[in-house]
Amino acid sequence: MAVALLHPPVGPLKRDTELAVPQSLLRDGARRMGFVGLALAVSATGILIAGYYVQPGWVNPARASVSYSVAVAGIIATGLALFGLSRWLAAAAALDAGLVLQVVAGLFISLAENSIPYTGLEPVRSGSSVALWISVFALAVPASYGKALVTALATASAGPIGLGAQILLGNVPNPPASLWVHGVIWSMPNQEPSWRRRIFCGLRGGGFSFPTPS
Repeated sequence: MAVALLHPPVGPLKRDTELAVPQSLLRDGARRMGFVGLALAVSATGILIAGYYVQPGWVNPARASVSYSVAVAGIIATGLALFGLSRWLAAAAALDAGLVLQVVAGLFISLAENSIPYTGLEPVRSGSSVALWISVFALAVPASYGKALVTALATASAGPIGLGAQILLGNVPNPPASLWVHGVIWSMPNQEPSWRRRIFCGLRGGGFSFPTPS
């Protein structure tokens, strides 16, 4: 009796993103990524111009270190790069490159928001802008579970890295170790009832910033 042999399909293997996400969703995701990048660049430009000529926010560009303006310029450049990639590359390649730029943008955001020391006298101390960036990017840009998880972890780690860089540059003092630990725990959302979803949401939406000491 003849036995039919099963042969593996011949041809190039598809990328992980292509296997996990339909092509139509990839194209829509690349388009949304471009708009997210453009919005990031426009927002950073508006914050910088308003800080200089209208009303400074919680960081005054005129009094902050040079690293603040450099970091905001990096945010603008990263946003424009996201917009350009969504137009120049194929959808799958653009999304993979966009995940890398998500981490880069998170680092620039952390450098900007940690460019001034916190005295503990601020009336309001909100969460890290890195957390907002992770959430917006995750909602707009599709990715497989593994890539999304690794990218979210890397972007969240940009928070303490940015603060550490500002400390090494001498722009802000090194806070006590208790505030380092408190800042990491405080930035992780924990309202989700399921522990698996709680951990995943924390990784996707977690950033890093110090709360105002009470």
